[in-house]
Amino acid sequence: MNQLSTEALEVLKRLCAAYAAQPFEEGKEERLRPVALCRAEQKLAMNELRREGLLTARHKILGEKLYQIPVDQLPAIEQEFFPYQPQFIAGHLVSLTMEAGAGLAIDLFRALLFTAWEGLPLTAKGIIHKKHLNRLAAQLSFGEEHLQGLSVGSLLEEQKTLSVIATVDILLCLGLIRRQSAGYTLDLELLDRWLQLPEATMSDILYGIVINRSGSVGPADQHFRYIISNADFIPGKWIMLPALLDWMMASNLTGNVARNELEKSSLNWLRCLTGFGWCELGETAEGML
Repeated sequence: MNQLSTEALEVLKRLCAAYAAQPFEEGKEERLRPVALCRAEQKLAMNELRREGLLTARHKILGEKLYQIPVDQLPAIEQEFFPYQPQFIAGHLVSLTMEAGAGLAIDLFRALLFTAWEGLPLTAKGIIHKKHLNRLAAQLSFGEEHLQGLSVGSLLEEQKTLSVIATVDILLCLGLIRRQSAGYTLDLELLDRWLQLPEATMSDILYGIVINRSGSVGPADQHFRYIISNADFIPGKWIMLPALLDWMMASNLTGNVARNELEKSSLNWLRCLTGFGWCELGETAEGML
């Protein structure tokens, strides 16, 4: 970004604020055009961003062009234009309301053991047998209360147990299980490689999967997920949620999303992180989240 022109930087900042790393149709960038730029100058800025890999373009089936900031570039772009310094409060002022789960890597290990010992057979409808579904859910340290309001997988809608949907979806994404006609089976070669990894590496890989496959798809929610993932959010420190949401509103990172809706979707995401062992939730005596 140090090599970008002033015009390209301003266009990138506005695109990031409005869309995060979500795709948008060609032409919509026009409403974000800085007053000081004519259409030709904005087009040149867009081309510059594409050359530098900060903006990609692709065509839909019917020919419409979509632009998108690459998701792997979003953290650096946000840090450049929208750096946030979290406000910490002392732990003794906070009452724990939801404690962290055992950790997603550990829960996946339990699910893999369950699959090896008892299997995950499918019914004629292509969903996991209810007995196995309930028994697997009982093995996990996170449950339905951690995943409400989130998109957690691509399994059939008839499969109602969110914790198992999320677990199986992640295992499929990692390639550790495969779907066969009769049920899910382990991929022993990939499983062996996975089990050789340190737990911290597993956790990093899993966080990357979860942050991109779960949660709401709106730009404001994506901004929230990536902002709280930056290194300024120090482990072991309590962070005030209202202050962050107020800052996002003031920084124009929320689009048309109302404050109460942003708080609701943010809490949905934080409950998910809590269930997976990545954070804890609490409140002050005054009810501050």
